Amino acid sequence: MTRPRDTTDAPRLPTDGTIFVVEGGAVGHEVATRLSASGKSVTHVTTTPQTDAAPSFDVHVTETLAADSLDAAGLRDASAVVILGSDDARNFLVAQLAHARFGVDRVVARVDDPDRKPLFERQGVDVVCATQAIAHTAVELW
Repeated sequence: MTRPRDTTDAPRLPTDGTIFVVEGGAVGHEVATRLSASGKSVTHVTTTPQTDAAPSFDVHVTETLAADSLDAAGLRDASAVVILGSDDARNFLVAQLAHARFGVDRVVARVDDPDRKPLFERQGVDVVCATQAIAHTAVELW
């Protein structure tokens, strides 16, 4: 079992340029909303857009997360990408595309299986482990 990484000293998201939030459903929408509220330029790329009030950020709806769809959404111009899908393998592929094809320096990805964190980290991806974050929060409530 791997120890949770201390993110206290982790680099912050860039203050300039556009941050792309990829997928994540309600979580992705909330992250995009909070980043936008903090003054960041945000684009949310999603296959399932939220239907509530018009957001304060750009939303690019796509049928797939293939490279051409991400390119059409403008990922090439991103200063950072936050990938929040629920499928670790898909998140890994999008992270690789962001780094290798689009040249994005800062990539953050959601991972559900803690055992997969090292795979992402070896590729230079900062990881948010949903399983560990939820477990930590639930235990802290007691």
